[in-house]
Amino acid sequence: LTTEDKFKISLCKFFVQYLNEHKMKPIDLHKITGIEQSRISEILHYKISKFTIDKLLGWLRVLGQHSAKIKEHIRFLEEAMEMPMMTVERTKKLTRDIKKYSIPRSFA
Repeated sequence: LTTEDKFKISLCKFFVQYLNEHKMKPIDLHKITGIEQSRISEILHYKISKFTIDKLLGWLRVLGQHSAKIKEHIRFLEEAMEMPMMTVERTKKLTRDIKKYSIPRSFA
């Protein structure tokens, strides 16, 4: 799977988890979000080729109005997207430093 596909799947999981946690049926999800029933079915069956990441995020924002957990996750994603990118050299140095100062597994 591509990174984009994995991201889409992770977004679809929120819909599945929400349904399971609230013991709802897809029709109930349609009623609270206004998302078409056919689209909800496609989301729940991970038919990710039918959607863009933007579309899934938009629908997830709607669902986030009914779930603090989802709303918090969306906020985290938005903050992560605003963070500056590090150079390759800086990333490698940070990785080396983390390895250098981390506790060896035999002592953990």
